[in-house]
Amino acid sequence: MSLLHEKSEREWAEIARWWRDDVLSRRLSGLANSYYFQRGDAWRGEFGLREIFDRDPGLQGRTVNGVTFRPPRDLDSRTGKLLVFATAYAPVKADLLARGLVEFQDFMRAADFLTLWNWVEHRRTAVQLLVTAPTLKCTLRCASCCMSVPRQPQPRTENLKGLLRDLDRLMEFVDHMQFLGILGGEPLLHPDLATYIEAALTRYPDQIGEVHVTTNGTVAPGAELLRVGRERRVFFSVSDYSSAGLSGYAEKLARTLNLLRENGVAHKVAPQTLWNPYFSDSRLNIDRSGHYRRCLDGPRCPGFNGGKISPCLVAWGGDQCGLVSAAPGDFTDLRELDPARDDHRLRVVTAALGRGGPLPLCDRCYGGDAAVWPGPVPAAAQEVRRAD
Repeated sequence: MSLLHEKSEREWAEIARWWRDDVLSRRLSGLANSYYFQRGDAWRGEFGLREIFDRDPGLQGRTVNGVTFRPPRDLDSRTGKLLVFATAYAPVKADLLARGLVEFQDFMRAADFLTLWNWVEHRRTAVQLLVTAPTLKCTLRCASCCMSVPRQPQPRTENLKGLLRDLDRLMEFVDHMQFLGILGGEPLLHPDLATYIEAALTRYPDQIGEVHVTTNGTVAPGAELLRVGRERRVFFSVSDYSSAGLSGYAEKLARTLNLLRENGVAHKVAPQTLWNPYFSDSRLNIDRSGHYRRCLDGPRCPGFNGGKISPCLVAWGGDQCGLVSAAPGDFTDLRELDPARDDHRLRVVTAALGRGGPLPLCDRCYGGDAAVWPGPVPAAAQEVRRAD
């Protein structure tokens, strides 16, 4: 079965037809809870989710945002279509196919459905997530950094004017974005991060559901960023690298978490112990097309930087450091498109879903493809700095 961005508009319309009765009668269910459901605003109202099946016993029997959580064993008694919220879609998809369900007819990735339904039914461009990296400067030099930070000869930092110019251009095409993700480098090193976030949510209060900031916890958020985080729809994901035994790290992490708690800023702590390495020292012996498709069935991270959408922020990072050289077709350049044209707006939608690959970096990147992972490495192991 093809990925959604590979299908024609006629096929999109056929999928919407299969789902229409269940949407209108509010008979949709969800599988596997994630912050993509819990946060943002895309799943309130129209879709009327009745229940979510989740393996977390702490959720089962509870009602969150009007939706009841049930154990996965109750899946067989569900009614209606099934939206998959799991970040790693591939294993859930495999299980559902083994149960005899048909992808796109009986179940589909929630992010894909959000996009498809809005386009077919309302001619709205809606995406779950686009991620920008305002700076590639970082306080750490993780050897397996997905953004190639240790390889960056001169880590790029975009100024506030450029960030807002690019955001304004993007929002000419996007009617709704559940999450604006901010990554790095370490994003809290950007001097105008608070101003950027407040401007984004002030200019586009109905188009951006929430801003999601990922930080390594080493940089204390300043007073202005804490105010914006408290007063605006902002969520911090703090990666906890305590297992790496980094000198002075525990104290810095504790300081950051205390400030977030004391100021009432929404956040979660994500302990990191093992990573799958991203890059190979030599080219991988792979089928690039199959590798890219399997990667897209894992956690997606489409990027938006410099006025261009990339189906993979990791590939953009590799291009910035010279690890690979991007070709024109690898990115969707919004400066070349017209927001008044439906076919151009649809190109933005499909770019966020993965259109544009496979990419040059696929030859060197293990990515989210479990079929080629070489095995885990310690999280946040630091690259030794070379002498000048």
